[in-house]
Amino acid sequence: MEDVYEKVEGAYACVAMLAGFGIIGFRDPYGIRPIVMGQRTKNQGSDYMIASESVVLECLEFKNHRNLRPGISSEMRVANRYRRGSDY
Repeated sequence: MEDVYEKVEGAYACVAMLAGFGIIGFRDPYGIRPIVMGQRTKNQGSDYMIASESVVLECLEFKNHRNLRPGISSEMRVANRYRRGSDY
């Protein structure tokens, strides 16, 4: 992630799915573009989702919305294990 923040200029919010790993979301260090994360609890456990707007999360009944802070990455690994990244 450090390389991304050093090489990329401008405003961005990104979500990527990595096969065998999970999902990662991050935004530019200035926080210009929005990106939010939500959680939906089911009988089998919790689902997590990252989106550009909270309305998407609300439509799919995700709760506990929170904005990803500028310069922070969040990872959701396979098997619903959530890990908040570090500051870059």
